[in-house]
Amino acid sequence: RHFAGARDAPVFGNPEVYGRLRDVVAQLAPPPTSRLAIPHRRQGEMATAPLGRHDDDRDFFKVKRIDFLGAKRAIVCQNENGPCPLIGIVNVLLLRNAVTLQGAPDRPEVSAQELMSLVAARILDENARQENDSSKGDFEAMDAEQAEAMRQNQEQNVSDAMAALPSLATGLDVNVRFRHALDFEFTAELAIFDLLDVTLCHAWVADPAHHPEAAAAIGARGYNQLMERVIELTCAAEEAERNHAASVERDSIAASVGAIDAGKMNRSRSEEEMVRHAMQLSLEEATRGNEEEGNEEEDVVAAIVSELVSRAANASEEREDGDAGDDDERESSRRESSRGSVLLADVLAERYALDDFLASSASQLTRGGLASALDRVNERELVVFFRNNHFSTAFKLDGVLYNLVTDQGYLGEPDVVWEVLAVGDG
Repeated sequence: RHFAGARDAPVFGNPEVYGRLRDVVAQLAPPPTSRLAIPHRRQGEMATAPLGRHDDDRDFFKVKRIDFLGAKRAIVCQNENGPCPLIGIVNVLLLRNAVTLQGAPDRPEVSAQELMSLVAARILDENARQENDSSKGDFEAMDAEQAEAMRQNQEQNVSDAMAALPSLATGLDVNVRFRHALDFEFTAELAIFDLLDVTLCHAWVADPAHHPEAAAAIGARGYNQLMERVIELTCAAEEAERNHAASVERDSIAASVGAIDAGKMNRSRSEEEMVRHAMQLSLEEATRGNEEEGNEEEDVVAAIVSELVSRAANASEEREDGDAGDDDERESSRRESSRGSVLLADVLAERYALDDFLASSASQLTRGGLASALDRVNERELVVFFRNNHFSTAFKLDGVLYNLVTDQGYLGEPDVVWEVLAVGDG
Protein backbone atom coordinates (compact mmCIF):
# COMPACT_ATOMS: atom_id res chain seq x y z
CA ARG A 1 0.00 0.00 0.00
CA HIS A 2 2.82 2.34 -0.85
CA PHE A 3 4.27 3.71 -4.06
CA ALA A 4 7.03 6.03 -5.16
CA GLY A 5 6.48 9.53 -3.87
CA ALA A 6 4.21 8.62 -0.94
CA ARG A 7 4.97 8.71 2.74
CA ASP A 8 5.86 5.48 4.53
CA ALA A 9 2.40 5.35 6.06
CA PRO A 10 -0.96 3.98 4.90
CA VAL A 11 -2.76 6.58 2.84
CA PHE A 12 -6.04 4.84 2.14
CA GLY A 13 -7.96 2.08 3.81
CA ASN A 14 -9.68 1.16 0.55
CA PRO A 15 -7.39 -0.98 -1.67
CA GLU A 16 -9.49 -0.28 -4.78
CA VAL A 17 -9.13 3.48 -4.36
CA TYR A 18 -5.43 3.14 -3.66
CA GLY A 19 -4.94 0.95 -6.72
CA ARG A 20 -6.63 3.54 -8.90
CA LEU A 21 -4.39 6.28 -7.56
CA ARG A 22 -1.28 4.15 -8.01
CA ASP A 23 -2.21 3.63 -11.67
CA VAL A 24 -2.69 7.37 -12.19
CA VAL A 25 0.68 8.23 -10.66
CA ALA A 26 2.33 5.44 -12.67
CA GLN A 27 1.05 7.07 -15.85
CA LEU A 28 2.46 10.43 -14.76
CA ALA A 29 5.86 9.04 -13.81
CA PRO A 30 8.62 9.31 -16.44
CA PRO A 31 9.80 6.12 -18.20
CA PRO A 32 12.55 4.10 -16.47
CA THR A 33 15.01 4.68 -19.31
CA SER A 34 15.05 8.40 -18.55
CA ARG A 35 16.37 7.75 -15.01
CA LEU A 36 14.05 10.48 -13.69
CA ALA A 37 11.90 8.43 -11.34
CA ILE A 38 11.22 9.85 -7.89
CA PRO A 39 13.15 7.79 -5.34
CA HIS A 40 11.38 6.14 -2.46
CA ARG A 41 11.85 8.23 0.67
CA ARG A 42 11.32 7.85 4.37
CA GLN A 43 8.59 9.60 6.30
CA GLY A 44 9.27 13.31 6.71
CA GLU A 45 11.55 13.55 3.68
CA MET A 46 10.73 16.15 1.05
CA ALA A 47 9.54 15.23 -2.44
CA THR A 48 12.36 15.71 -4.94
CA ALA A 49 12.74 15.30 -8.68
CA PRO A 50 16.16 14.68 -10.26
CA LEU A 51 16.90 16.31 -13.57
CA GLY A 52 18.09 14.52 -16.68
CA ARG A 53 18.91 14.90 -20.35
CA HIS A 54 16.32 14.80 -23.08
CA ASP A 55 15.91 14.76 -26.81
CA ASP A 56 12.71 16.81 -27.08
CA ASP A 57 12.48 20.38 -25.73
CA ARG A 58 8.70 20.66 -25.96
CA ASP A 59 7.97 19.14 -22.52
CA PHE A 60 11.01 20.48 -20.68
CA PHE A 61 11.24 23.81 -18.89
CA LYS A 62 14.15 25.91 -17.75
CA VAL A 63 14.71 26.33 -14.01
CA LYS A 64 15.86 29.66 -12.60
CA ARG A 65 17.44 30.17 -9.18
CA ILE A 66 16.28 33.22 -7.23
CA ASP A 67 16.66 34.74 -3.77
CA PHE A 68 13.42 34.48 -1.80
CA LEU A 69 13.17 35.75 1.77
CA GLY A 70 16.88 35.19 2.34
CA ALA A 71 17.03 31.69 0.82
CA LYS A 72 17.88 30.28 -2.58
CA ARG A 73 14.88 28.82 -4.35
CA ALA A 74 14.29 27.29 -7.78
CA ILE A 75 11.39 28.40 -9.97
CA VAL A 76 10.18 26.87 -13.23
CA CYS A 77 10.11 29.19 -16.22
CA GLN A 78 7.23 29.41 -18.67
CA ASN A 79 7.98 28.73 -22.33
CA GLU A 80 5.74 29.69 -25.21
CA ASN A 81 3.19 26.91 -24.75
CA GLY A 82 4.00 25.70 -21.27
CA PRO A 83 1.32 24.30 -18.92
CA CYS A 84 0.73 27.41 -16.83
CA PRO A 85 -1.59 25.78 -14.22
CA LEU A 86 1.05 23.16 -13.46
CA ILE A 87 3.90 25.69 -13.39
CA GLY A 88 1.91 28.09 -11.19
CA ILE A 89 1.22 25.39 -8.60
CA VAL A 90 4.76 23.98 -8.67
CA ASN A 91 6.31 27.42 -8.18
CA VAL A 92 4.16 27.97 -5.09
CA LEU A 93 5.36 24.62 -3.70
CA LEU A 94 9.00 25.33 -4.64
CA LEU A 95 9.00 28.75 -2.98
CA ARG A 96 7.40 27.22 0.10
CA ASN A 97 10.18 24.63 0.04
CA ALA A 98 7.46 21.95 0.10
CA VAL A 99 9.06 20.23 -2.91
CA THR A 100 12.55 20.49 -4.40
CA LEU A 101 14.26 19.84 -7.70
CA GLN A 102 17.64 18.15 -7.93
CA GLY A 103 20.26 19.26 -10.39
CA ALA A 104 23.13 21.59 -11.07
CA PRO A 105 22.48 25.28 -10.47
CA ASP A 106 23.64 26.22 -13.97
CA ARG A 107 20.58 26.31 -16.24
CA PRO A 108 18.87 23.09 -15.13
CA GLU A 109 15.71 21.78 -16.74
CA VAL A 110 12.70 19.78 -15.60
CA SER A 111 10.05 17.83 -17.50
CA ALA A 112 6.27 18.16 -17.28
CA GLN A 113 6.07 14.52 -16.15
CA GLU A 114 8.42 15.20 -13.27
CA LEU A 115 6.40 18.23 -12.19
CA MET A 116 3.16 16.28 -12.21
CA SER A 117 4.79 13.48 -10.25
CA LEU A 118 5.88 16.02 -7.66
CA VAL A 119 2.34 17.40 -7.41
CA ALA A 120 0.86 13.89 -7.11
CA ALA A 121 3.31 12.98 -4.37
CA ARG A 122 2.56 16.21 -2.53
CA ILE A 123 -1.21 15.59 -2.68
CA LEU A 124 -0.74 12.19 -1.08
CA ASP A 125 1.65 13.61 1.52
CA GLU A 126 -0.86 16.30 2.45
CA ASN A 127 -3.66 13.73 2.59
CA ALA A 128 -1.62 11.49 4.89
CA ARG A 129 -0.79 14.41 7.16
CA GLN A 130 -4.41 15.56 7.34
CA GLU A 131 -5.55 12.01 8.01
CA ASN A 132 -3.07 11.67 10.86
CA ASP A 133 -4.11 15.03 12.31
CA SER A 134 -7.79 14.14 12.03
CA SER A 135 -7.30 10.77 13.67
CA LYS A 136 -5.93 12.58 16.72
CA GLY A 137 -8.70 15.15 16.90
CA ASP A 138 -11.87 15.27 14.85
CA PHE A 139 -12.28 11.53 14.31
CA GLU A 140 -12.10 10.81 18.03
CA ALA A 141 -15.04 13.17 18.62
CA MET A 142 -17.19 11.37 16.02
CA ASP A 143 -19.00 8.10 16.09
CA ALA A 144 -17.79 5.32 13.83
CA GLU A 145 -20.29 6.05 11.07
CA GLN A 146 -19.42 9.75 10.83
CA ALA A 147 -15.69 9.04 10.89
CA GLU A 148 -16.03 6.48 8.12
CA ALA A 149 -18.10 8.89 6.02
CA MET A 150 -15.42 11.57 6.42
CA ARG A 151 -12.66 9.16 5.42
CA GLN A 152 -14.59 8.05 2.36
CA ASN A 153 -15.22 11.65 1.38
CA GLN A 154 -11.52 12.45 1.70
CA GLU A 155 -10.60 9.39 -0.33
CA GLN A 156 -13.05 10.44 -3.04
CA ASN A 157 -11.64 13.97 -3.13
CA VAL A 158 -8.11 12.67 -3.55
CA SER A 159 -9.22 10.17 -6.18
CA ASP A 160 -11.03 12.91 -8.16
CA ALA A 161 -8.01 15.21 -7.88
CA MET A 162 -5.67 12.49 -9.13
CA ALA A 163 -7.96 11.79 -12.08
CA ALA A 164 -7.97 15.51 -12.92
CA LEU A 165 -4.22 15.91 -12.48
CA PRO A 166 -3.35 15.52 -16.20
CA SER A 167 -5.49 18.59 -16.94
CA LEU A 168 -2.79 20.69 -15.23
CA ALA A 169 -0.65 20.08 -18.29
CA THR A 170 -3.39 20.79 -20.83
CA GLY A 171 -5.28 23.63 -19.16
CA LEU A 172 -7.81 23.93 -16.36
CA ASP A 173 -11.41 24.91 -16.99
CA VAL A 174 -12.24 27.32 -14.16
CA ASN A 175 -15.43 29.34 -13.79
CA VAL A 176 -14.81 32.67 -12.08
CA ARG A 177 -17.47 34.20 -9.88
CA PHE A 178 -17.48 37.96 -9.38
CA ARG A 179 -18.29 38.56 -5.70
CA HIS A 180 -14.75 38.48 -4.32
CA ALA A 181 -11.20 37.48 -5.28
CA LEU A 182 -11.43 33.87 -4.04
CA ASP A 183 -14.83 33.18 -5.62
CA PHE A 184 -14.77 30.25 -8.06
CA GLU A 185 -17.29 27.56 -8.94
CA PHE A 186 -16.06 24.35 -7.36
CA THR A 187 -14.95 21.58 -9.75
CA ALA A 188 -12.89 18.42 -9.45
CA GLU A 189 -9.94 20.30 -10.92
CA LEU A 190 -10.10 22.93 -8.17
CA ALA A 191 -9.96 20.15 -5.58
CA ILE A 192 -6.27 19.89 -6.50
CA PHE A 193 -5.71 23.35 -5.01
CA ASP A 194 -7.61 22.47 -1.85
CA LEU A 195 -5.71 19.22 -1.32
CA LEU A 196 -2.40 21.04 -1.79
CA ASP A 197 -3.52 23.86 0.52
CA VAL A 198 -2.83 26.35 -2.29
CA THR A 199 -5.11 29.37 -2.68
CA LEU A 200 -6.45 30.19 -6.15
CA CYS A 201 -7.10 33.91 -6.55
CA HIS A 202 -8.35 36.34 -9.20
CA ALA A 203 -9.06 40.08 -9.38
CA TRP A 204 -12.14 40.15 -11.64
CA VAL A 205 -14.75 41.43 -9.18
CA ALA A 206 -17.96 43.38 -9.79
CA ASP A 207 -18.02 45.25 -6.52
CA PRO A 208 -20.99 47.51 -5.63
CA ALA A 209 -18.70 50.50 -5.04
CA HIS A 210 -17.51 50.68 -8.66
CA HIS A 211 -20.09 48.60 -10.56
CA PRO A 212 -23.36 48.79 -8.58
CA GLU A 213 -25.71 47.92 -11.45
CA ALA A 214 -23.51 45.08 -12.70
CA ALA A 215 -23.00 43.71 -9.18
CA ALA A 216 -26.76 43.58 -8.63
CA ALA A 217 -27.40 41.99 -12.03
CA ILE A 218 -24.59 39.39 -11.76
CA GLY A 219 -25.17 38.28 -8.18
CA ALA A 220 -23.74 34.81 -7.58
CA ARG A 221 -23.47 33.93 -11.27
CA GLY A 222 -20.21 32.60 -12.59
CA TYR A 223 -18.69 33.59 -15.92
CA ASN A 224 -20.43 30.79 -17.82
CA GLN A 225 -23.83 31.68 -16.34
CA LEU A 226 -23.14 35.36 -17.04
CA MET A 227 -22.56 34.64 -20.72
CA GLU A 228 -25.83 32.70 -20.82
CA ARG A 229 -27.61 35.66 -19.20
CA VAL A 230 -26.17 38.09 -21.75
CA ILE A 231 -27.51 35.88 -24.55
CA GLU A 232 -30.91 35.68 -22.83
CA LEU A 233 -31.04 39.47 -22.47
CA THR A 234 -30.05 39.98 -26.10
CA CYS A 235 -32.86 37.67 -27.27
CA ALA A 236 -35.32 39.23 -24.80
CA ALA A 237 -34.40 42.74 -25.95
CA GLU A 238 -34.96 41.80 -29.58
CA GLU A 239 -38.32 40.24 -28.71
CA ALA A 240 -39.35 43.22 -26.57
CA GLU A 241 -38.34 45.66 -29.32
CA ARG A 242 -40.43 43.74 -31.86
CA ASN A 243 -43.43 43.68 -29.50
CA HIS A 244 -43.03 47.37 -28.69
CA ALA A 245 -42.83 48.30 -32.37
CA ALA A 246 -45.93 46.22 -33.12
CA SER A 247 -47.77 47.84 -30.19
CA VAL A 248 -46.84 51.33 -31.36
CA GLU A 249 -48.03 50.48 -34.85
CA ARG A 250 -51.34 49.14 -33.49
CA ASP A 251 -51.84 52.29 -31.42
CA SER A 252 -51.11 54.46 -34.44
CA ILE A 253 -53.59 52.55 -36.59
CA ALA A 254 -56.17 52.63 -33.81
CA ALA A 255 -55.71 56.38 -33.42
CA SER A 256 -56.17 56.93 -37.16
CA VAL A 257 -59.24 54.73 -37.29
CA GLY A 258 -60.61 56.46 -34.19
CA ALA A 259 -60.16 59.87 -35.80
CA ILE A 260 -61.98 58.72 -38.95
CA ASP A 261 -64.76 57.15 -36.89
CA ALA A 262 -65.03 60.30 -34.81
CA GLY A 263 -65.48 62.39 -37.96
CA LYS A 264 -68.09 60.02 -39.29
CA MET A 265 -69.79 59.95 -35.91
CA ASN A 266 -69.95 63.73 -35.74
CA ARG A 267 -71.41 63.91 -39.23
CA SER A 268 -73.87 61.11 -38.45
CA ARG A 269 -75.00 62.73 -35.24
CA SER A 270 -75.48 66.08 -37.01
CA GLU A 271 -77.60 64.45 -39.71
CA GLU A 272 -79.62 62.57 -37.09
CA GLU A 273 -80.32 65.80 -35.24
CA MET A 274 -81.56 67.41 -38.43
CA VAL A 275 -83.84 64.46 -39.21
CA ARG A 276 -85.12 64.34 -35.66
CA HIS A 277 -85.78 68.08 -35.75
CA ALA A 278 -87.67 67.82 -39.06
CA MET A 279 -89.65 64.83 -37.84
CA GLN A 280 -90.45 66.65 -34.62
CA LEU A 281 -91.78 69.61 -36.62
CA SER A 282 -93.85 67.26 -38.75
CA LEU A 283 -95.21 65.64 -35.64
CA GLU A 284 -96.17 69.02 -34.16
CA GLU A 285 -97.88 70.10 -37.40
CA ALA A 286 -99.73 66.81 -37.57
CA THR A 287 -100.88 67.23 -33.99
CA ARG A 288 -102.10 70.78 -34.58
CA GLY A 289 -103.90 69.72 -37.75
CA ASN A 290 -105.52 66.87 -35.94
CA GLU A 291 -106.78 69.21 -33.22
CA GLU A 292 -108.22 71.63 -35.78
CA GLU A 293 -109.75 69.17 -38.26
CA GLY A 294 -109.82 65.76 -36.47
CA ASN A 295 -108.51 63.91 -39.54
CA GLU A 296 -107.88 60.18 -38.90
CA GLU A 297 -105.17 59.92 -41.62
CA GLU A 298 -103.18 62.68 -39.97
CA ASP A 299 -103.43 60.78 -36.67
CA VAL A 300 -101.77 57.80 -38.35
CA VAL A 301 -99.01 59.96 -39.83
CA ALA A 302 -98.36 61.54 -36.46
CA ALA A 303 -98.04 58.12 -34.84
CA ILE A 304 -95.55 56.98 -37.50
CA VAL A 305 -93.47 60.15 -37.11
CA SER A 306 -93.43 59.72 -33.32
CA GLU A 307 -92.20 56.11 -33.70
CA LEU A 308 -89.39 57.19 -36.05
CA VAL A 309 -88.24 59.88 -33.61
CA SER A 310 -88.15 57.33 -30.77
CA ARG A 311 -86.12 54.85 -32.84
CA ALA A 312 -83.60 57.52 -33.84
CA ALA A 313 -83.10 58.45 -30.18
CA ASN A 314 -82.55 54.80 -29.20
CA ALA A 315 -80.02 54.28 -32.04
CA SER A 316 -78.03 57.30 -30.86
CA GLU A 317 -77.87 55.91 -27.30
CA GLU A 318 -76.67 52.48 -28.56
CA ARG A 319 -73.93 54.11 -30.62
CA GLU A 320 -72.73 56.03 -27.57
CA ASP A 321 -72.58 52.77 -25.59
CA GLY A 322 -70.49 51.19 -28.40
CA ASP A 323 -68.15 54.15 -28.39
CA ALA A 324 -67.58 53.65 -24.65
CA GLY A 325 -66.58 49.99 -25.27
CA ASP A 326 -64.12 51.05 -27.97
CA ASP A 327 -62.60 53.53 -25.52
CA ASP A 328 -62.08 50.71 -22.99
CA GLU A 329 -60.30 48.58 -25.59
CA ARG A 330 -58.04 51.45 -26.56
CA GLU A 331 -57.22 52.14 -22.89
CA SER A 332 -56.33 48.44 -22.38
CA SER A 333 -54.09 48.54 -25.43
CA ARG A 334 -52.35 51.65 -24.11
CA ARG A 335 -51.72 49.97 -20.73
CA GLU A 336 -50.28 46.89 -22.46
CA SER A 337 -48.03 49.09 -24.56
CA SER A 338 -46.85 50.88 -21.42
CA ARG A 339 -45.98 47.59 -19.72
CA GLY A 340 -44.05 46.51 -22.81
CA SER A 341 -42.09 49.76 -22.73
CA VAL A 342 -41.19 49.22 -19.05
CA LEU A 343 -40.09 45.62 -19.75
CA LEU A 344 -37.95 46.74 -22.67
CA ALA A 345 -36.37 49.47 -20.55
CA ASP A 346 -35.52 46.96 -17.77
CA VAL A 347 -34.01 44.47 -20.21
CA LEU A 348 -31.95 47.14 -21.95
CA ALA A 349 -30.75 48.57 -18.62
CA GLU A 350 -29.55 45.17 -17.38
CA ARG A 351 -27.88 44.33 -20.67
CA TYR A 352 -26.17 47.72 -20.76
CA ALA A 353 -24.87 47.23 -17.20
CA LEU A 354 -23.43 43.79 -18.05
CA ASP A 355 -22.00 44.91 -21.39
CA ASP A 356 -20.38 47.93 -19.76
CA PHE A 357 -18.83 45.79 -17.01
CA LEU A 358 -17.46 43.21 -19.44
CA ALA A 359 -16.10 45.90 -21.76
CA SER A 360 -14.48 47.94 -18.98
CA SER A 361 -12.91 44.82 -17.43
CA ALA A 362 -11.78 43.07 -20.59
CA SER A 363 -8.36 42.61 -18.97
CA GLN A 364 -10.12 40.61 -16.20
CA LEU A 365 -8.84 43.10 -13.63
CA THR A 366 -10.94 45.62 -11.72
CA ARG A 367 -10.09 48.11 -8.99
CA GLY A 368 -12.46 46.34 -6.66
CA GLY A 369 -10.93 43.01 -7.65
CA LEU A 370 -7.39 44.10 -6.80
CA ALA A 371 -8.63 45.52 -3.51
CA SER A 372 -10.39 42.24 -2.77
CA ALA A 373 -7.25 40.24 -3.62
CA LEU A 374 -5.19 42.38 -1.27
CA ASP A 375 -7.78 41.90 1.44
CA ARG A 376 -8.25 38.14 0.99
CA VAL A 377 -4.62 37.10 0.52
CA ASN A 378 -2.71 36.88 3.79
CA GLU A 379 0.57 38.63 4.41
CA ARG A 380 3.50 36.53 3.09
CA GLU A 381 1.11 34.10 1.43
CA LEU A 382 1.95 32.50 -1.91
CA VAL A 383 -1.06 31.97 -4.18
CA VAL A 384 -1.85 30.98 -7.75
CA PHE A 385 -3.26 34.01 -9.57
CA PHE A 386 -5.74 33.52 -12.44
CA ARG A 387 -6.19 36.10 -15.18
CA ASN A 388 -7.03 35.88 -18.90
CA ASN A 389 -6.95 32.07 -18.81
CA HIS A 390 -3.40 32.20 -17.44
CA PHE A 391 -2.17 30.92 -14.07
CA SER A 392 0.78 32.59 -12.39
CA THR A 393 2.33 32.71 -8.93
CA ALA A 394 1.66 35.72 -6.70
CA PHE A 395 3.00 36.77 -3.31
CA LYS A 396 1.88 39.39 -0.79
CA LEU A 397 4.54 41.24 1.17
CA ASP A 398 4.16 44.42 3.22
CA GLY A 399 0.70 45.06 1.84
CA VAL A 400 1.80 44.77 -1.80
CA LEU A 401 0.75 41.96 -4.14
CA TYR A 402 3.53 40.84 -6.49
CA ASN A 403 3.39 38.59 -9.55
CA LEU A 404 6.27 36.18 -10.20
CA VAL A 405 8.00 36.79 -13.55
CA THR A 406 8.41 33.33 -15.12
CA ASP A 407 8.81 34.22 -18.78
CA GLN A 408 11.70 32.16 -20.13
CA GLY A 409 13.04 35.27 -21.84
CA TYR A 410 14.12 36.57 -18.41
CA LEU A 411 16.01 33.41 -17.52
CA GLY A 412 19.34 35.23 -17.68
CA GLU A 413 18.07 38.30 -15.80
CA PRO A 414 18.65 37.63 -12.08
CA ASP A 415 17.21 41.00 -11.05
CA VAL A 416 13.91 40.48 -12.87
CA VAL A 417 11.88 38.33 -10.47
CA TRP A 418 8.72 40.12 -9.32
CA GLU A 419 6.36 42.70 -10.78
CA VAL A 420 3.89 44.74 -8.76
CA LEU A 421 0.31 43.62 -9.24
CA ALA A 422 -1.47 45.75 -6.64
CA VAL A 423 -0.61 48.03 -3.74
CA GLY A 424 -2.59 48.89 -0.65
CA ASP A 425 -3.80 52.31 -1.81
CA GLY A 426 -5.39 50.79 -4.97
